[in-house]
Amino acid sequence: MNNRRFLDIDDTILTKNLMLPENTSNSNNLTKQSDTKPFFLIQPTPGICVKTRTDSGEKVFLNICTSDKIPPPDDIPDAKLLEIILNEKNSEFVILMSIGNERFEFDKGGSPCATYDIVINTTYFKKCQENKHFLLFTILVILDGVSNKFNKTLKDYVILKNRKVMGKLQQHKIENREPQIHMQIPKPLIEEINTPNKSNYKEQNKVSEFKNISSESDVNPKLNYVLLKQLLKGMSIHLIGIFQIPKGITSKEIEVLLNEDRIVITIDKTGLTYDLLVPYTINVTLAKCALDNNRK
Repeated sequence: MNNRRFLDIDDTILTKNLMLPENTSNSNNLTKQSDTKPFFLIQPTPGICVKTRTDSGEKVFLNICTSDKIPPPDDIPDAKLLEIILNEKNSEFVILMSIGNERFEFDKGGSPCATYDIVINTTYFKKCQENKHFLLFTILVILDGVSNKFNKTLKDYVILKNRKVMGKLQQHKIENREPQIHMQIPKPLIEEINTPNKSNYKEQNKVSEFKNISSESDVNPKLNYVLLKQLLKGMSIHLIGIFQIPKGITSKEIEVLLNEDRIVITIDKTGLTYDLLVPYTINVTLAKCALDNNRK
């Protein structure tokens, strides 16, 4: 469940909320450019409605709906799915989906509840209805995807028997491009290193060659990081992110999530989360991360 793909939808409001203040002008330019990109609209078909809750007890509804315009995942047997679940490693099996923007619908008691439309392939949804293992796996993937996108912790769920959809399904505006890869770097691959306790060393000289494109310390004192870039030959750009980690934290307690334009670092033990969008396309397969035990 560590390798997922999500299709982009028109979520400029979310993007503006996540962009760093220093890059607000760049964000506006990127938004204008995205308006000119080719896209297509899909009208989802109702499937099932899942009720879940956040860790604070807030009720959330997930409309799992379908469309033929969403590509299906590979057709794998039950044994292969079980192997993926047990190993919990990055897998070539990915479920393409479009996660809609947040809106609020009223439950039976008249209370507004966060509601999300998630669109998957029609044929694959039929397979999920016939095979409960694929259905449960897909729901867990969707819970994980919504949690990551909207910074929520969703746990426990129930499939509503007498309702296929909560509210009115919204159209999805999807960019006509290759889907992003939402890939988690496995925790064991966070290399632990030790640097000499000297005020001047080669790594510092290397960092000085980079240009600072973002820093959070002035905006939120609790978050301390810097994102540096170096222009290489052609259109390539080398990015280095330096994130302050609390004392006493090991590499096994750090979770790093990457996709083409987003970096998320989470430490559940302390509740610390770094979540930022970058105005570049990240080559996830070449990304590396390391924990410096001396400098943290």
